[in-house]
Amino acid sequence: MAARIRDFVAQGGGLIMAGGPTGFSGKMEYRGWGGHGGFGGTPIADVLPVEMLRDGDVVNATTKIGAIDTRHAVTAGLDWASIPAIHGHNRVIPKPRVSVLARTESNDPFLVVGSYGKGRTAAVTTSSARGWGSEFKTWPHYNRFWENLVQWAKG
Repeated sequence: MAARIRDFVAQGGGLIMAGGPTGFSGKMEYRGWGGHGGFGGTPIADVLPVEMLRDGDVVNATTKIGAIDTRHAVTAGLDWASIPAIHGHNRVIPKPRVSVLARTESNDPFLVVGSYGKGRTAAVTTSSARGWGSEFKTWPHYNRFWENLVQWAKG
């Protein structure tokens, strides 16, 4: 399935990956369990605008979103000053020739977009689920953020 997703994006599709304790590389403790991340070294990793750390990508700490590039279609028009804290994120490394649109206060990428073949790809390094994203979901611009991101990714 991962190869089919890679081919879909290469032909003009869009892919958005959101983070979480079991997203991206996930925790080592989750290896062997069907719900873990472990996307490093797969065709999904080829497509994403970020490199995944092999291990230790989970940051279980509360942080605010710091630097934001508000000139991009995904981020423009949103009140970023009002975004609440996130309670965890995945540490990733932006690939060359991508755009890091937002970073955490510790300078880790929060929102990264890029292209793969004819398609578009994005990484959001936190979860919208309880725990990490419990307050993120309460942001008044939460729905518009995701609408902007999906519209951009689909081209």
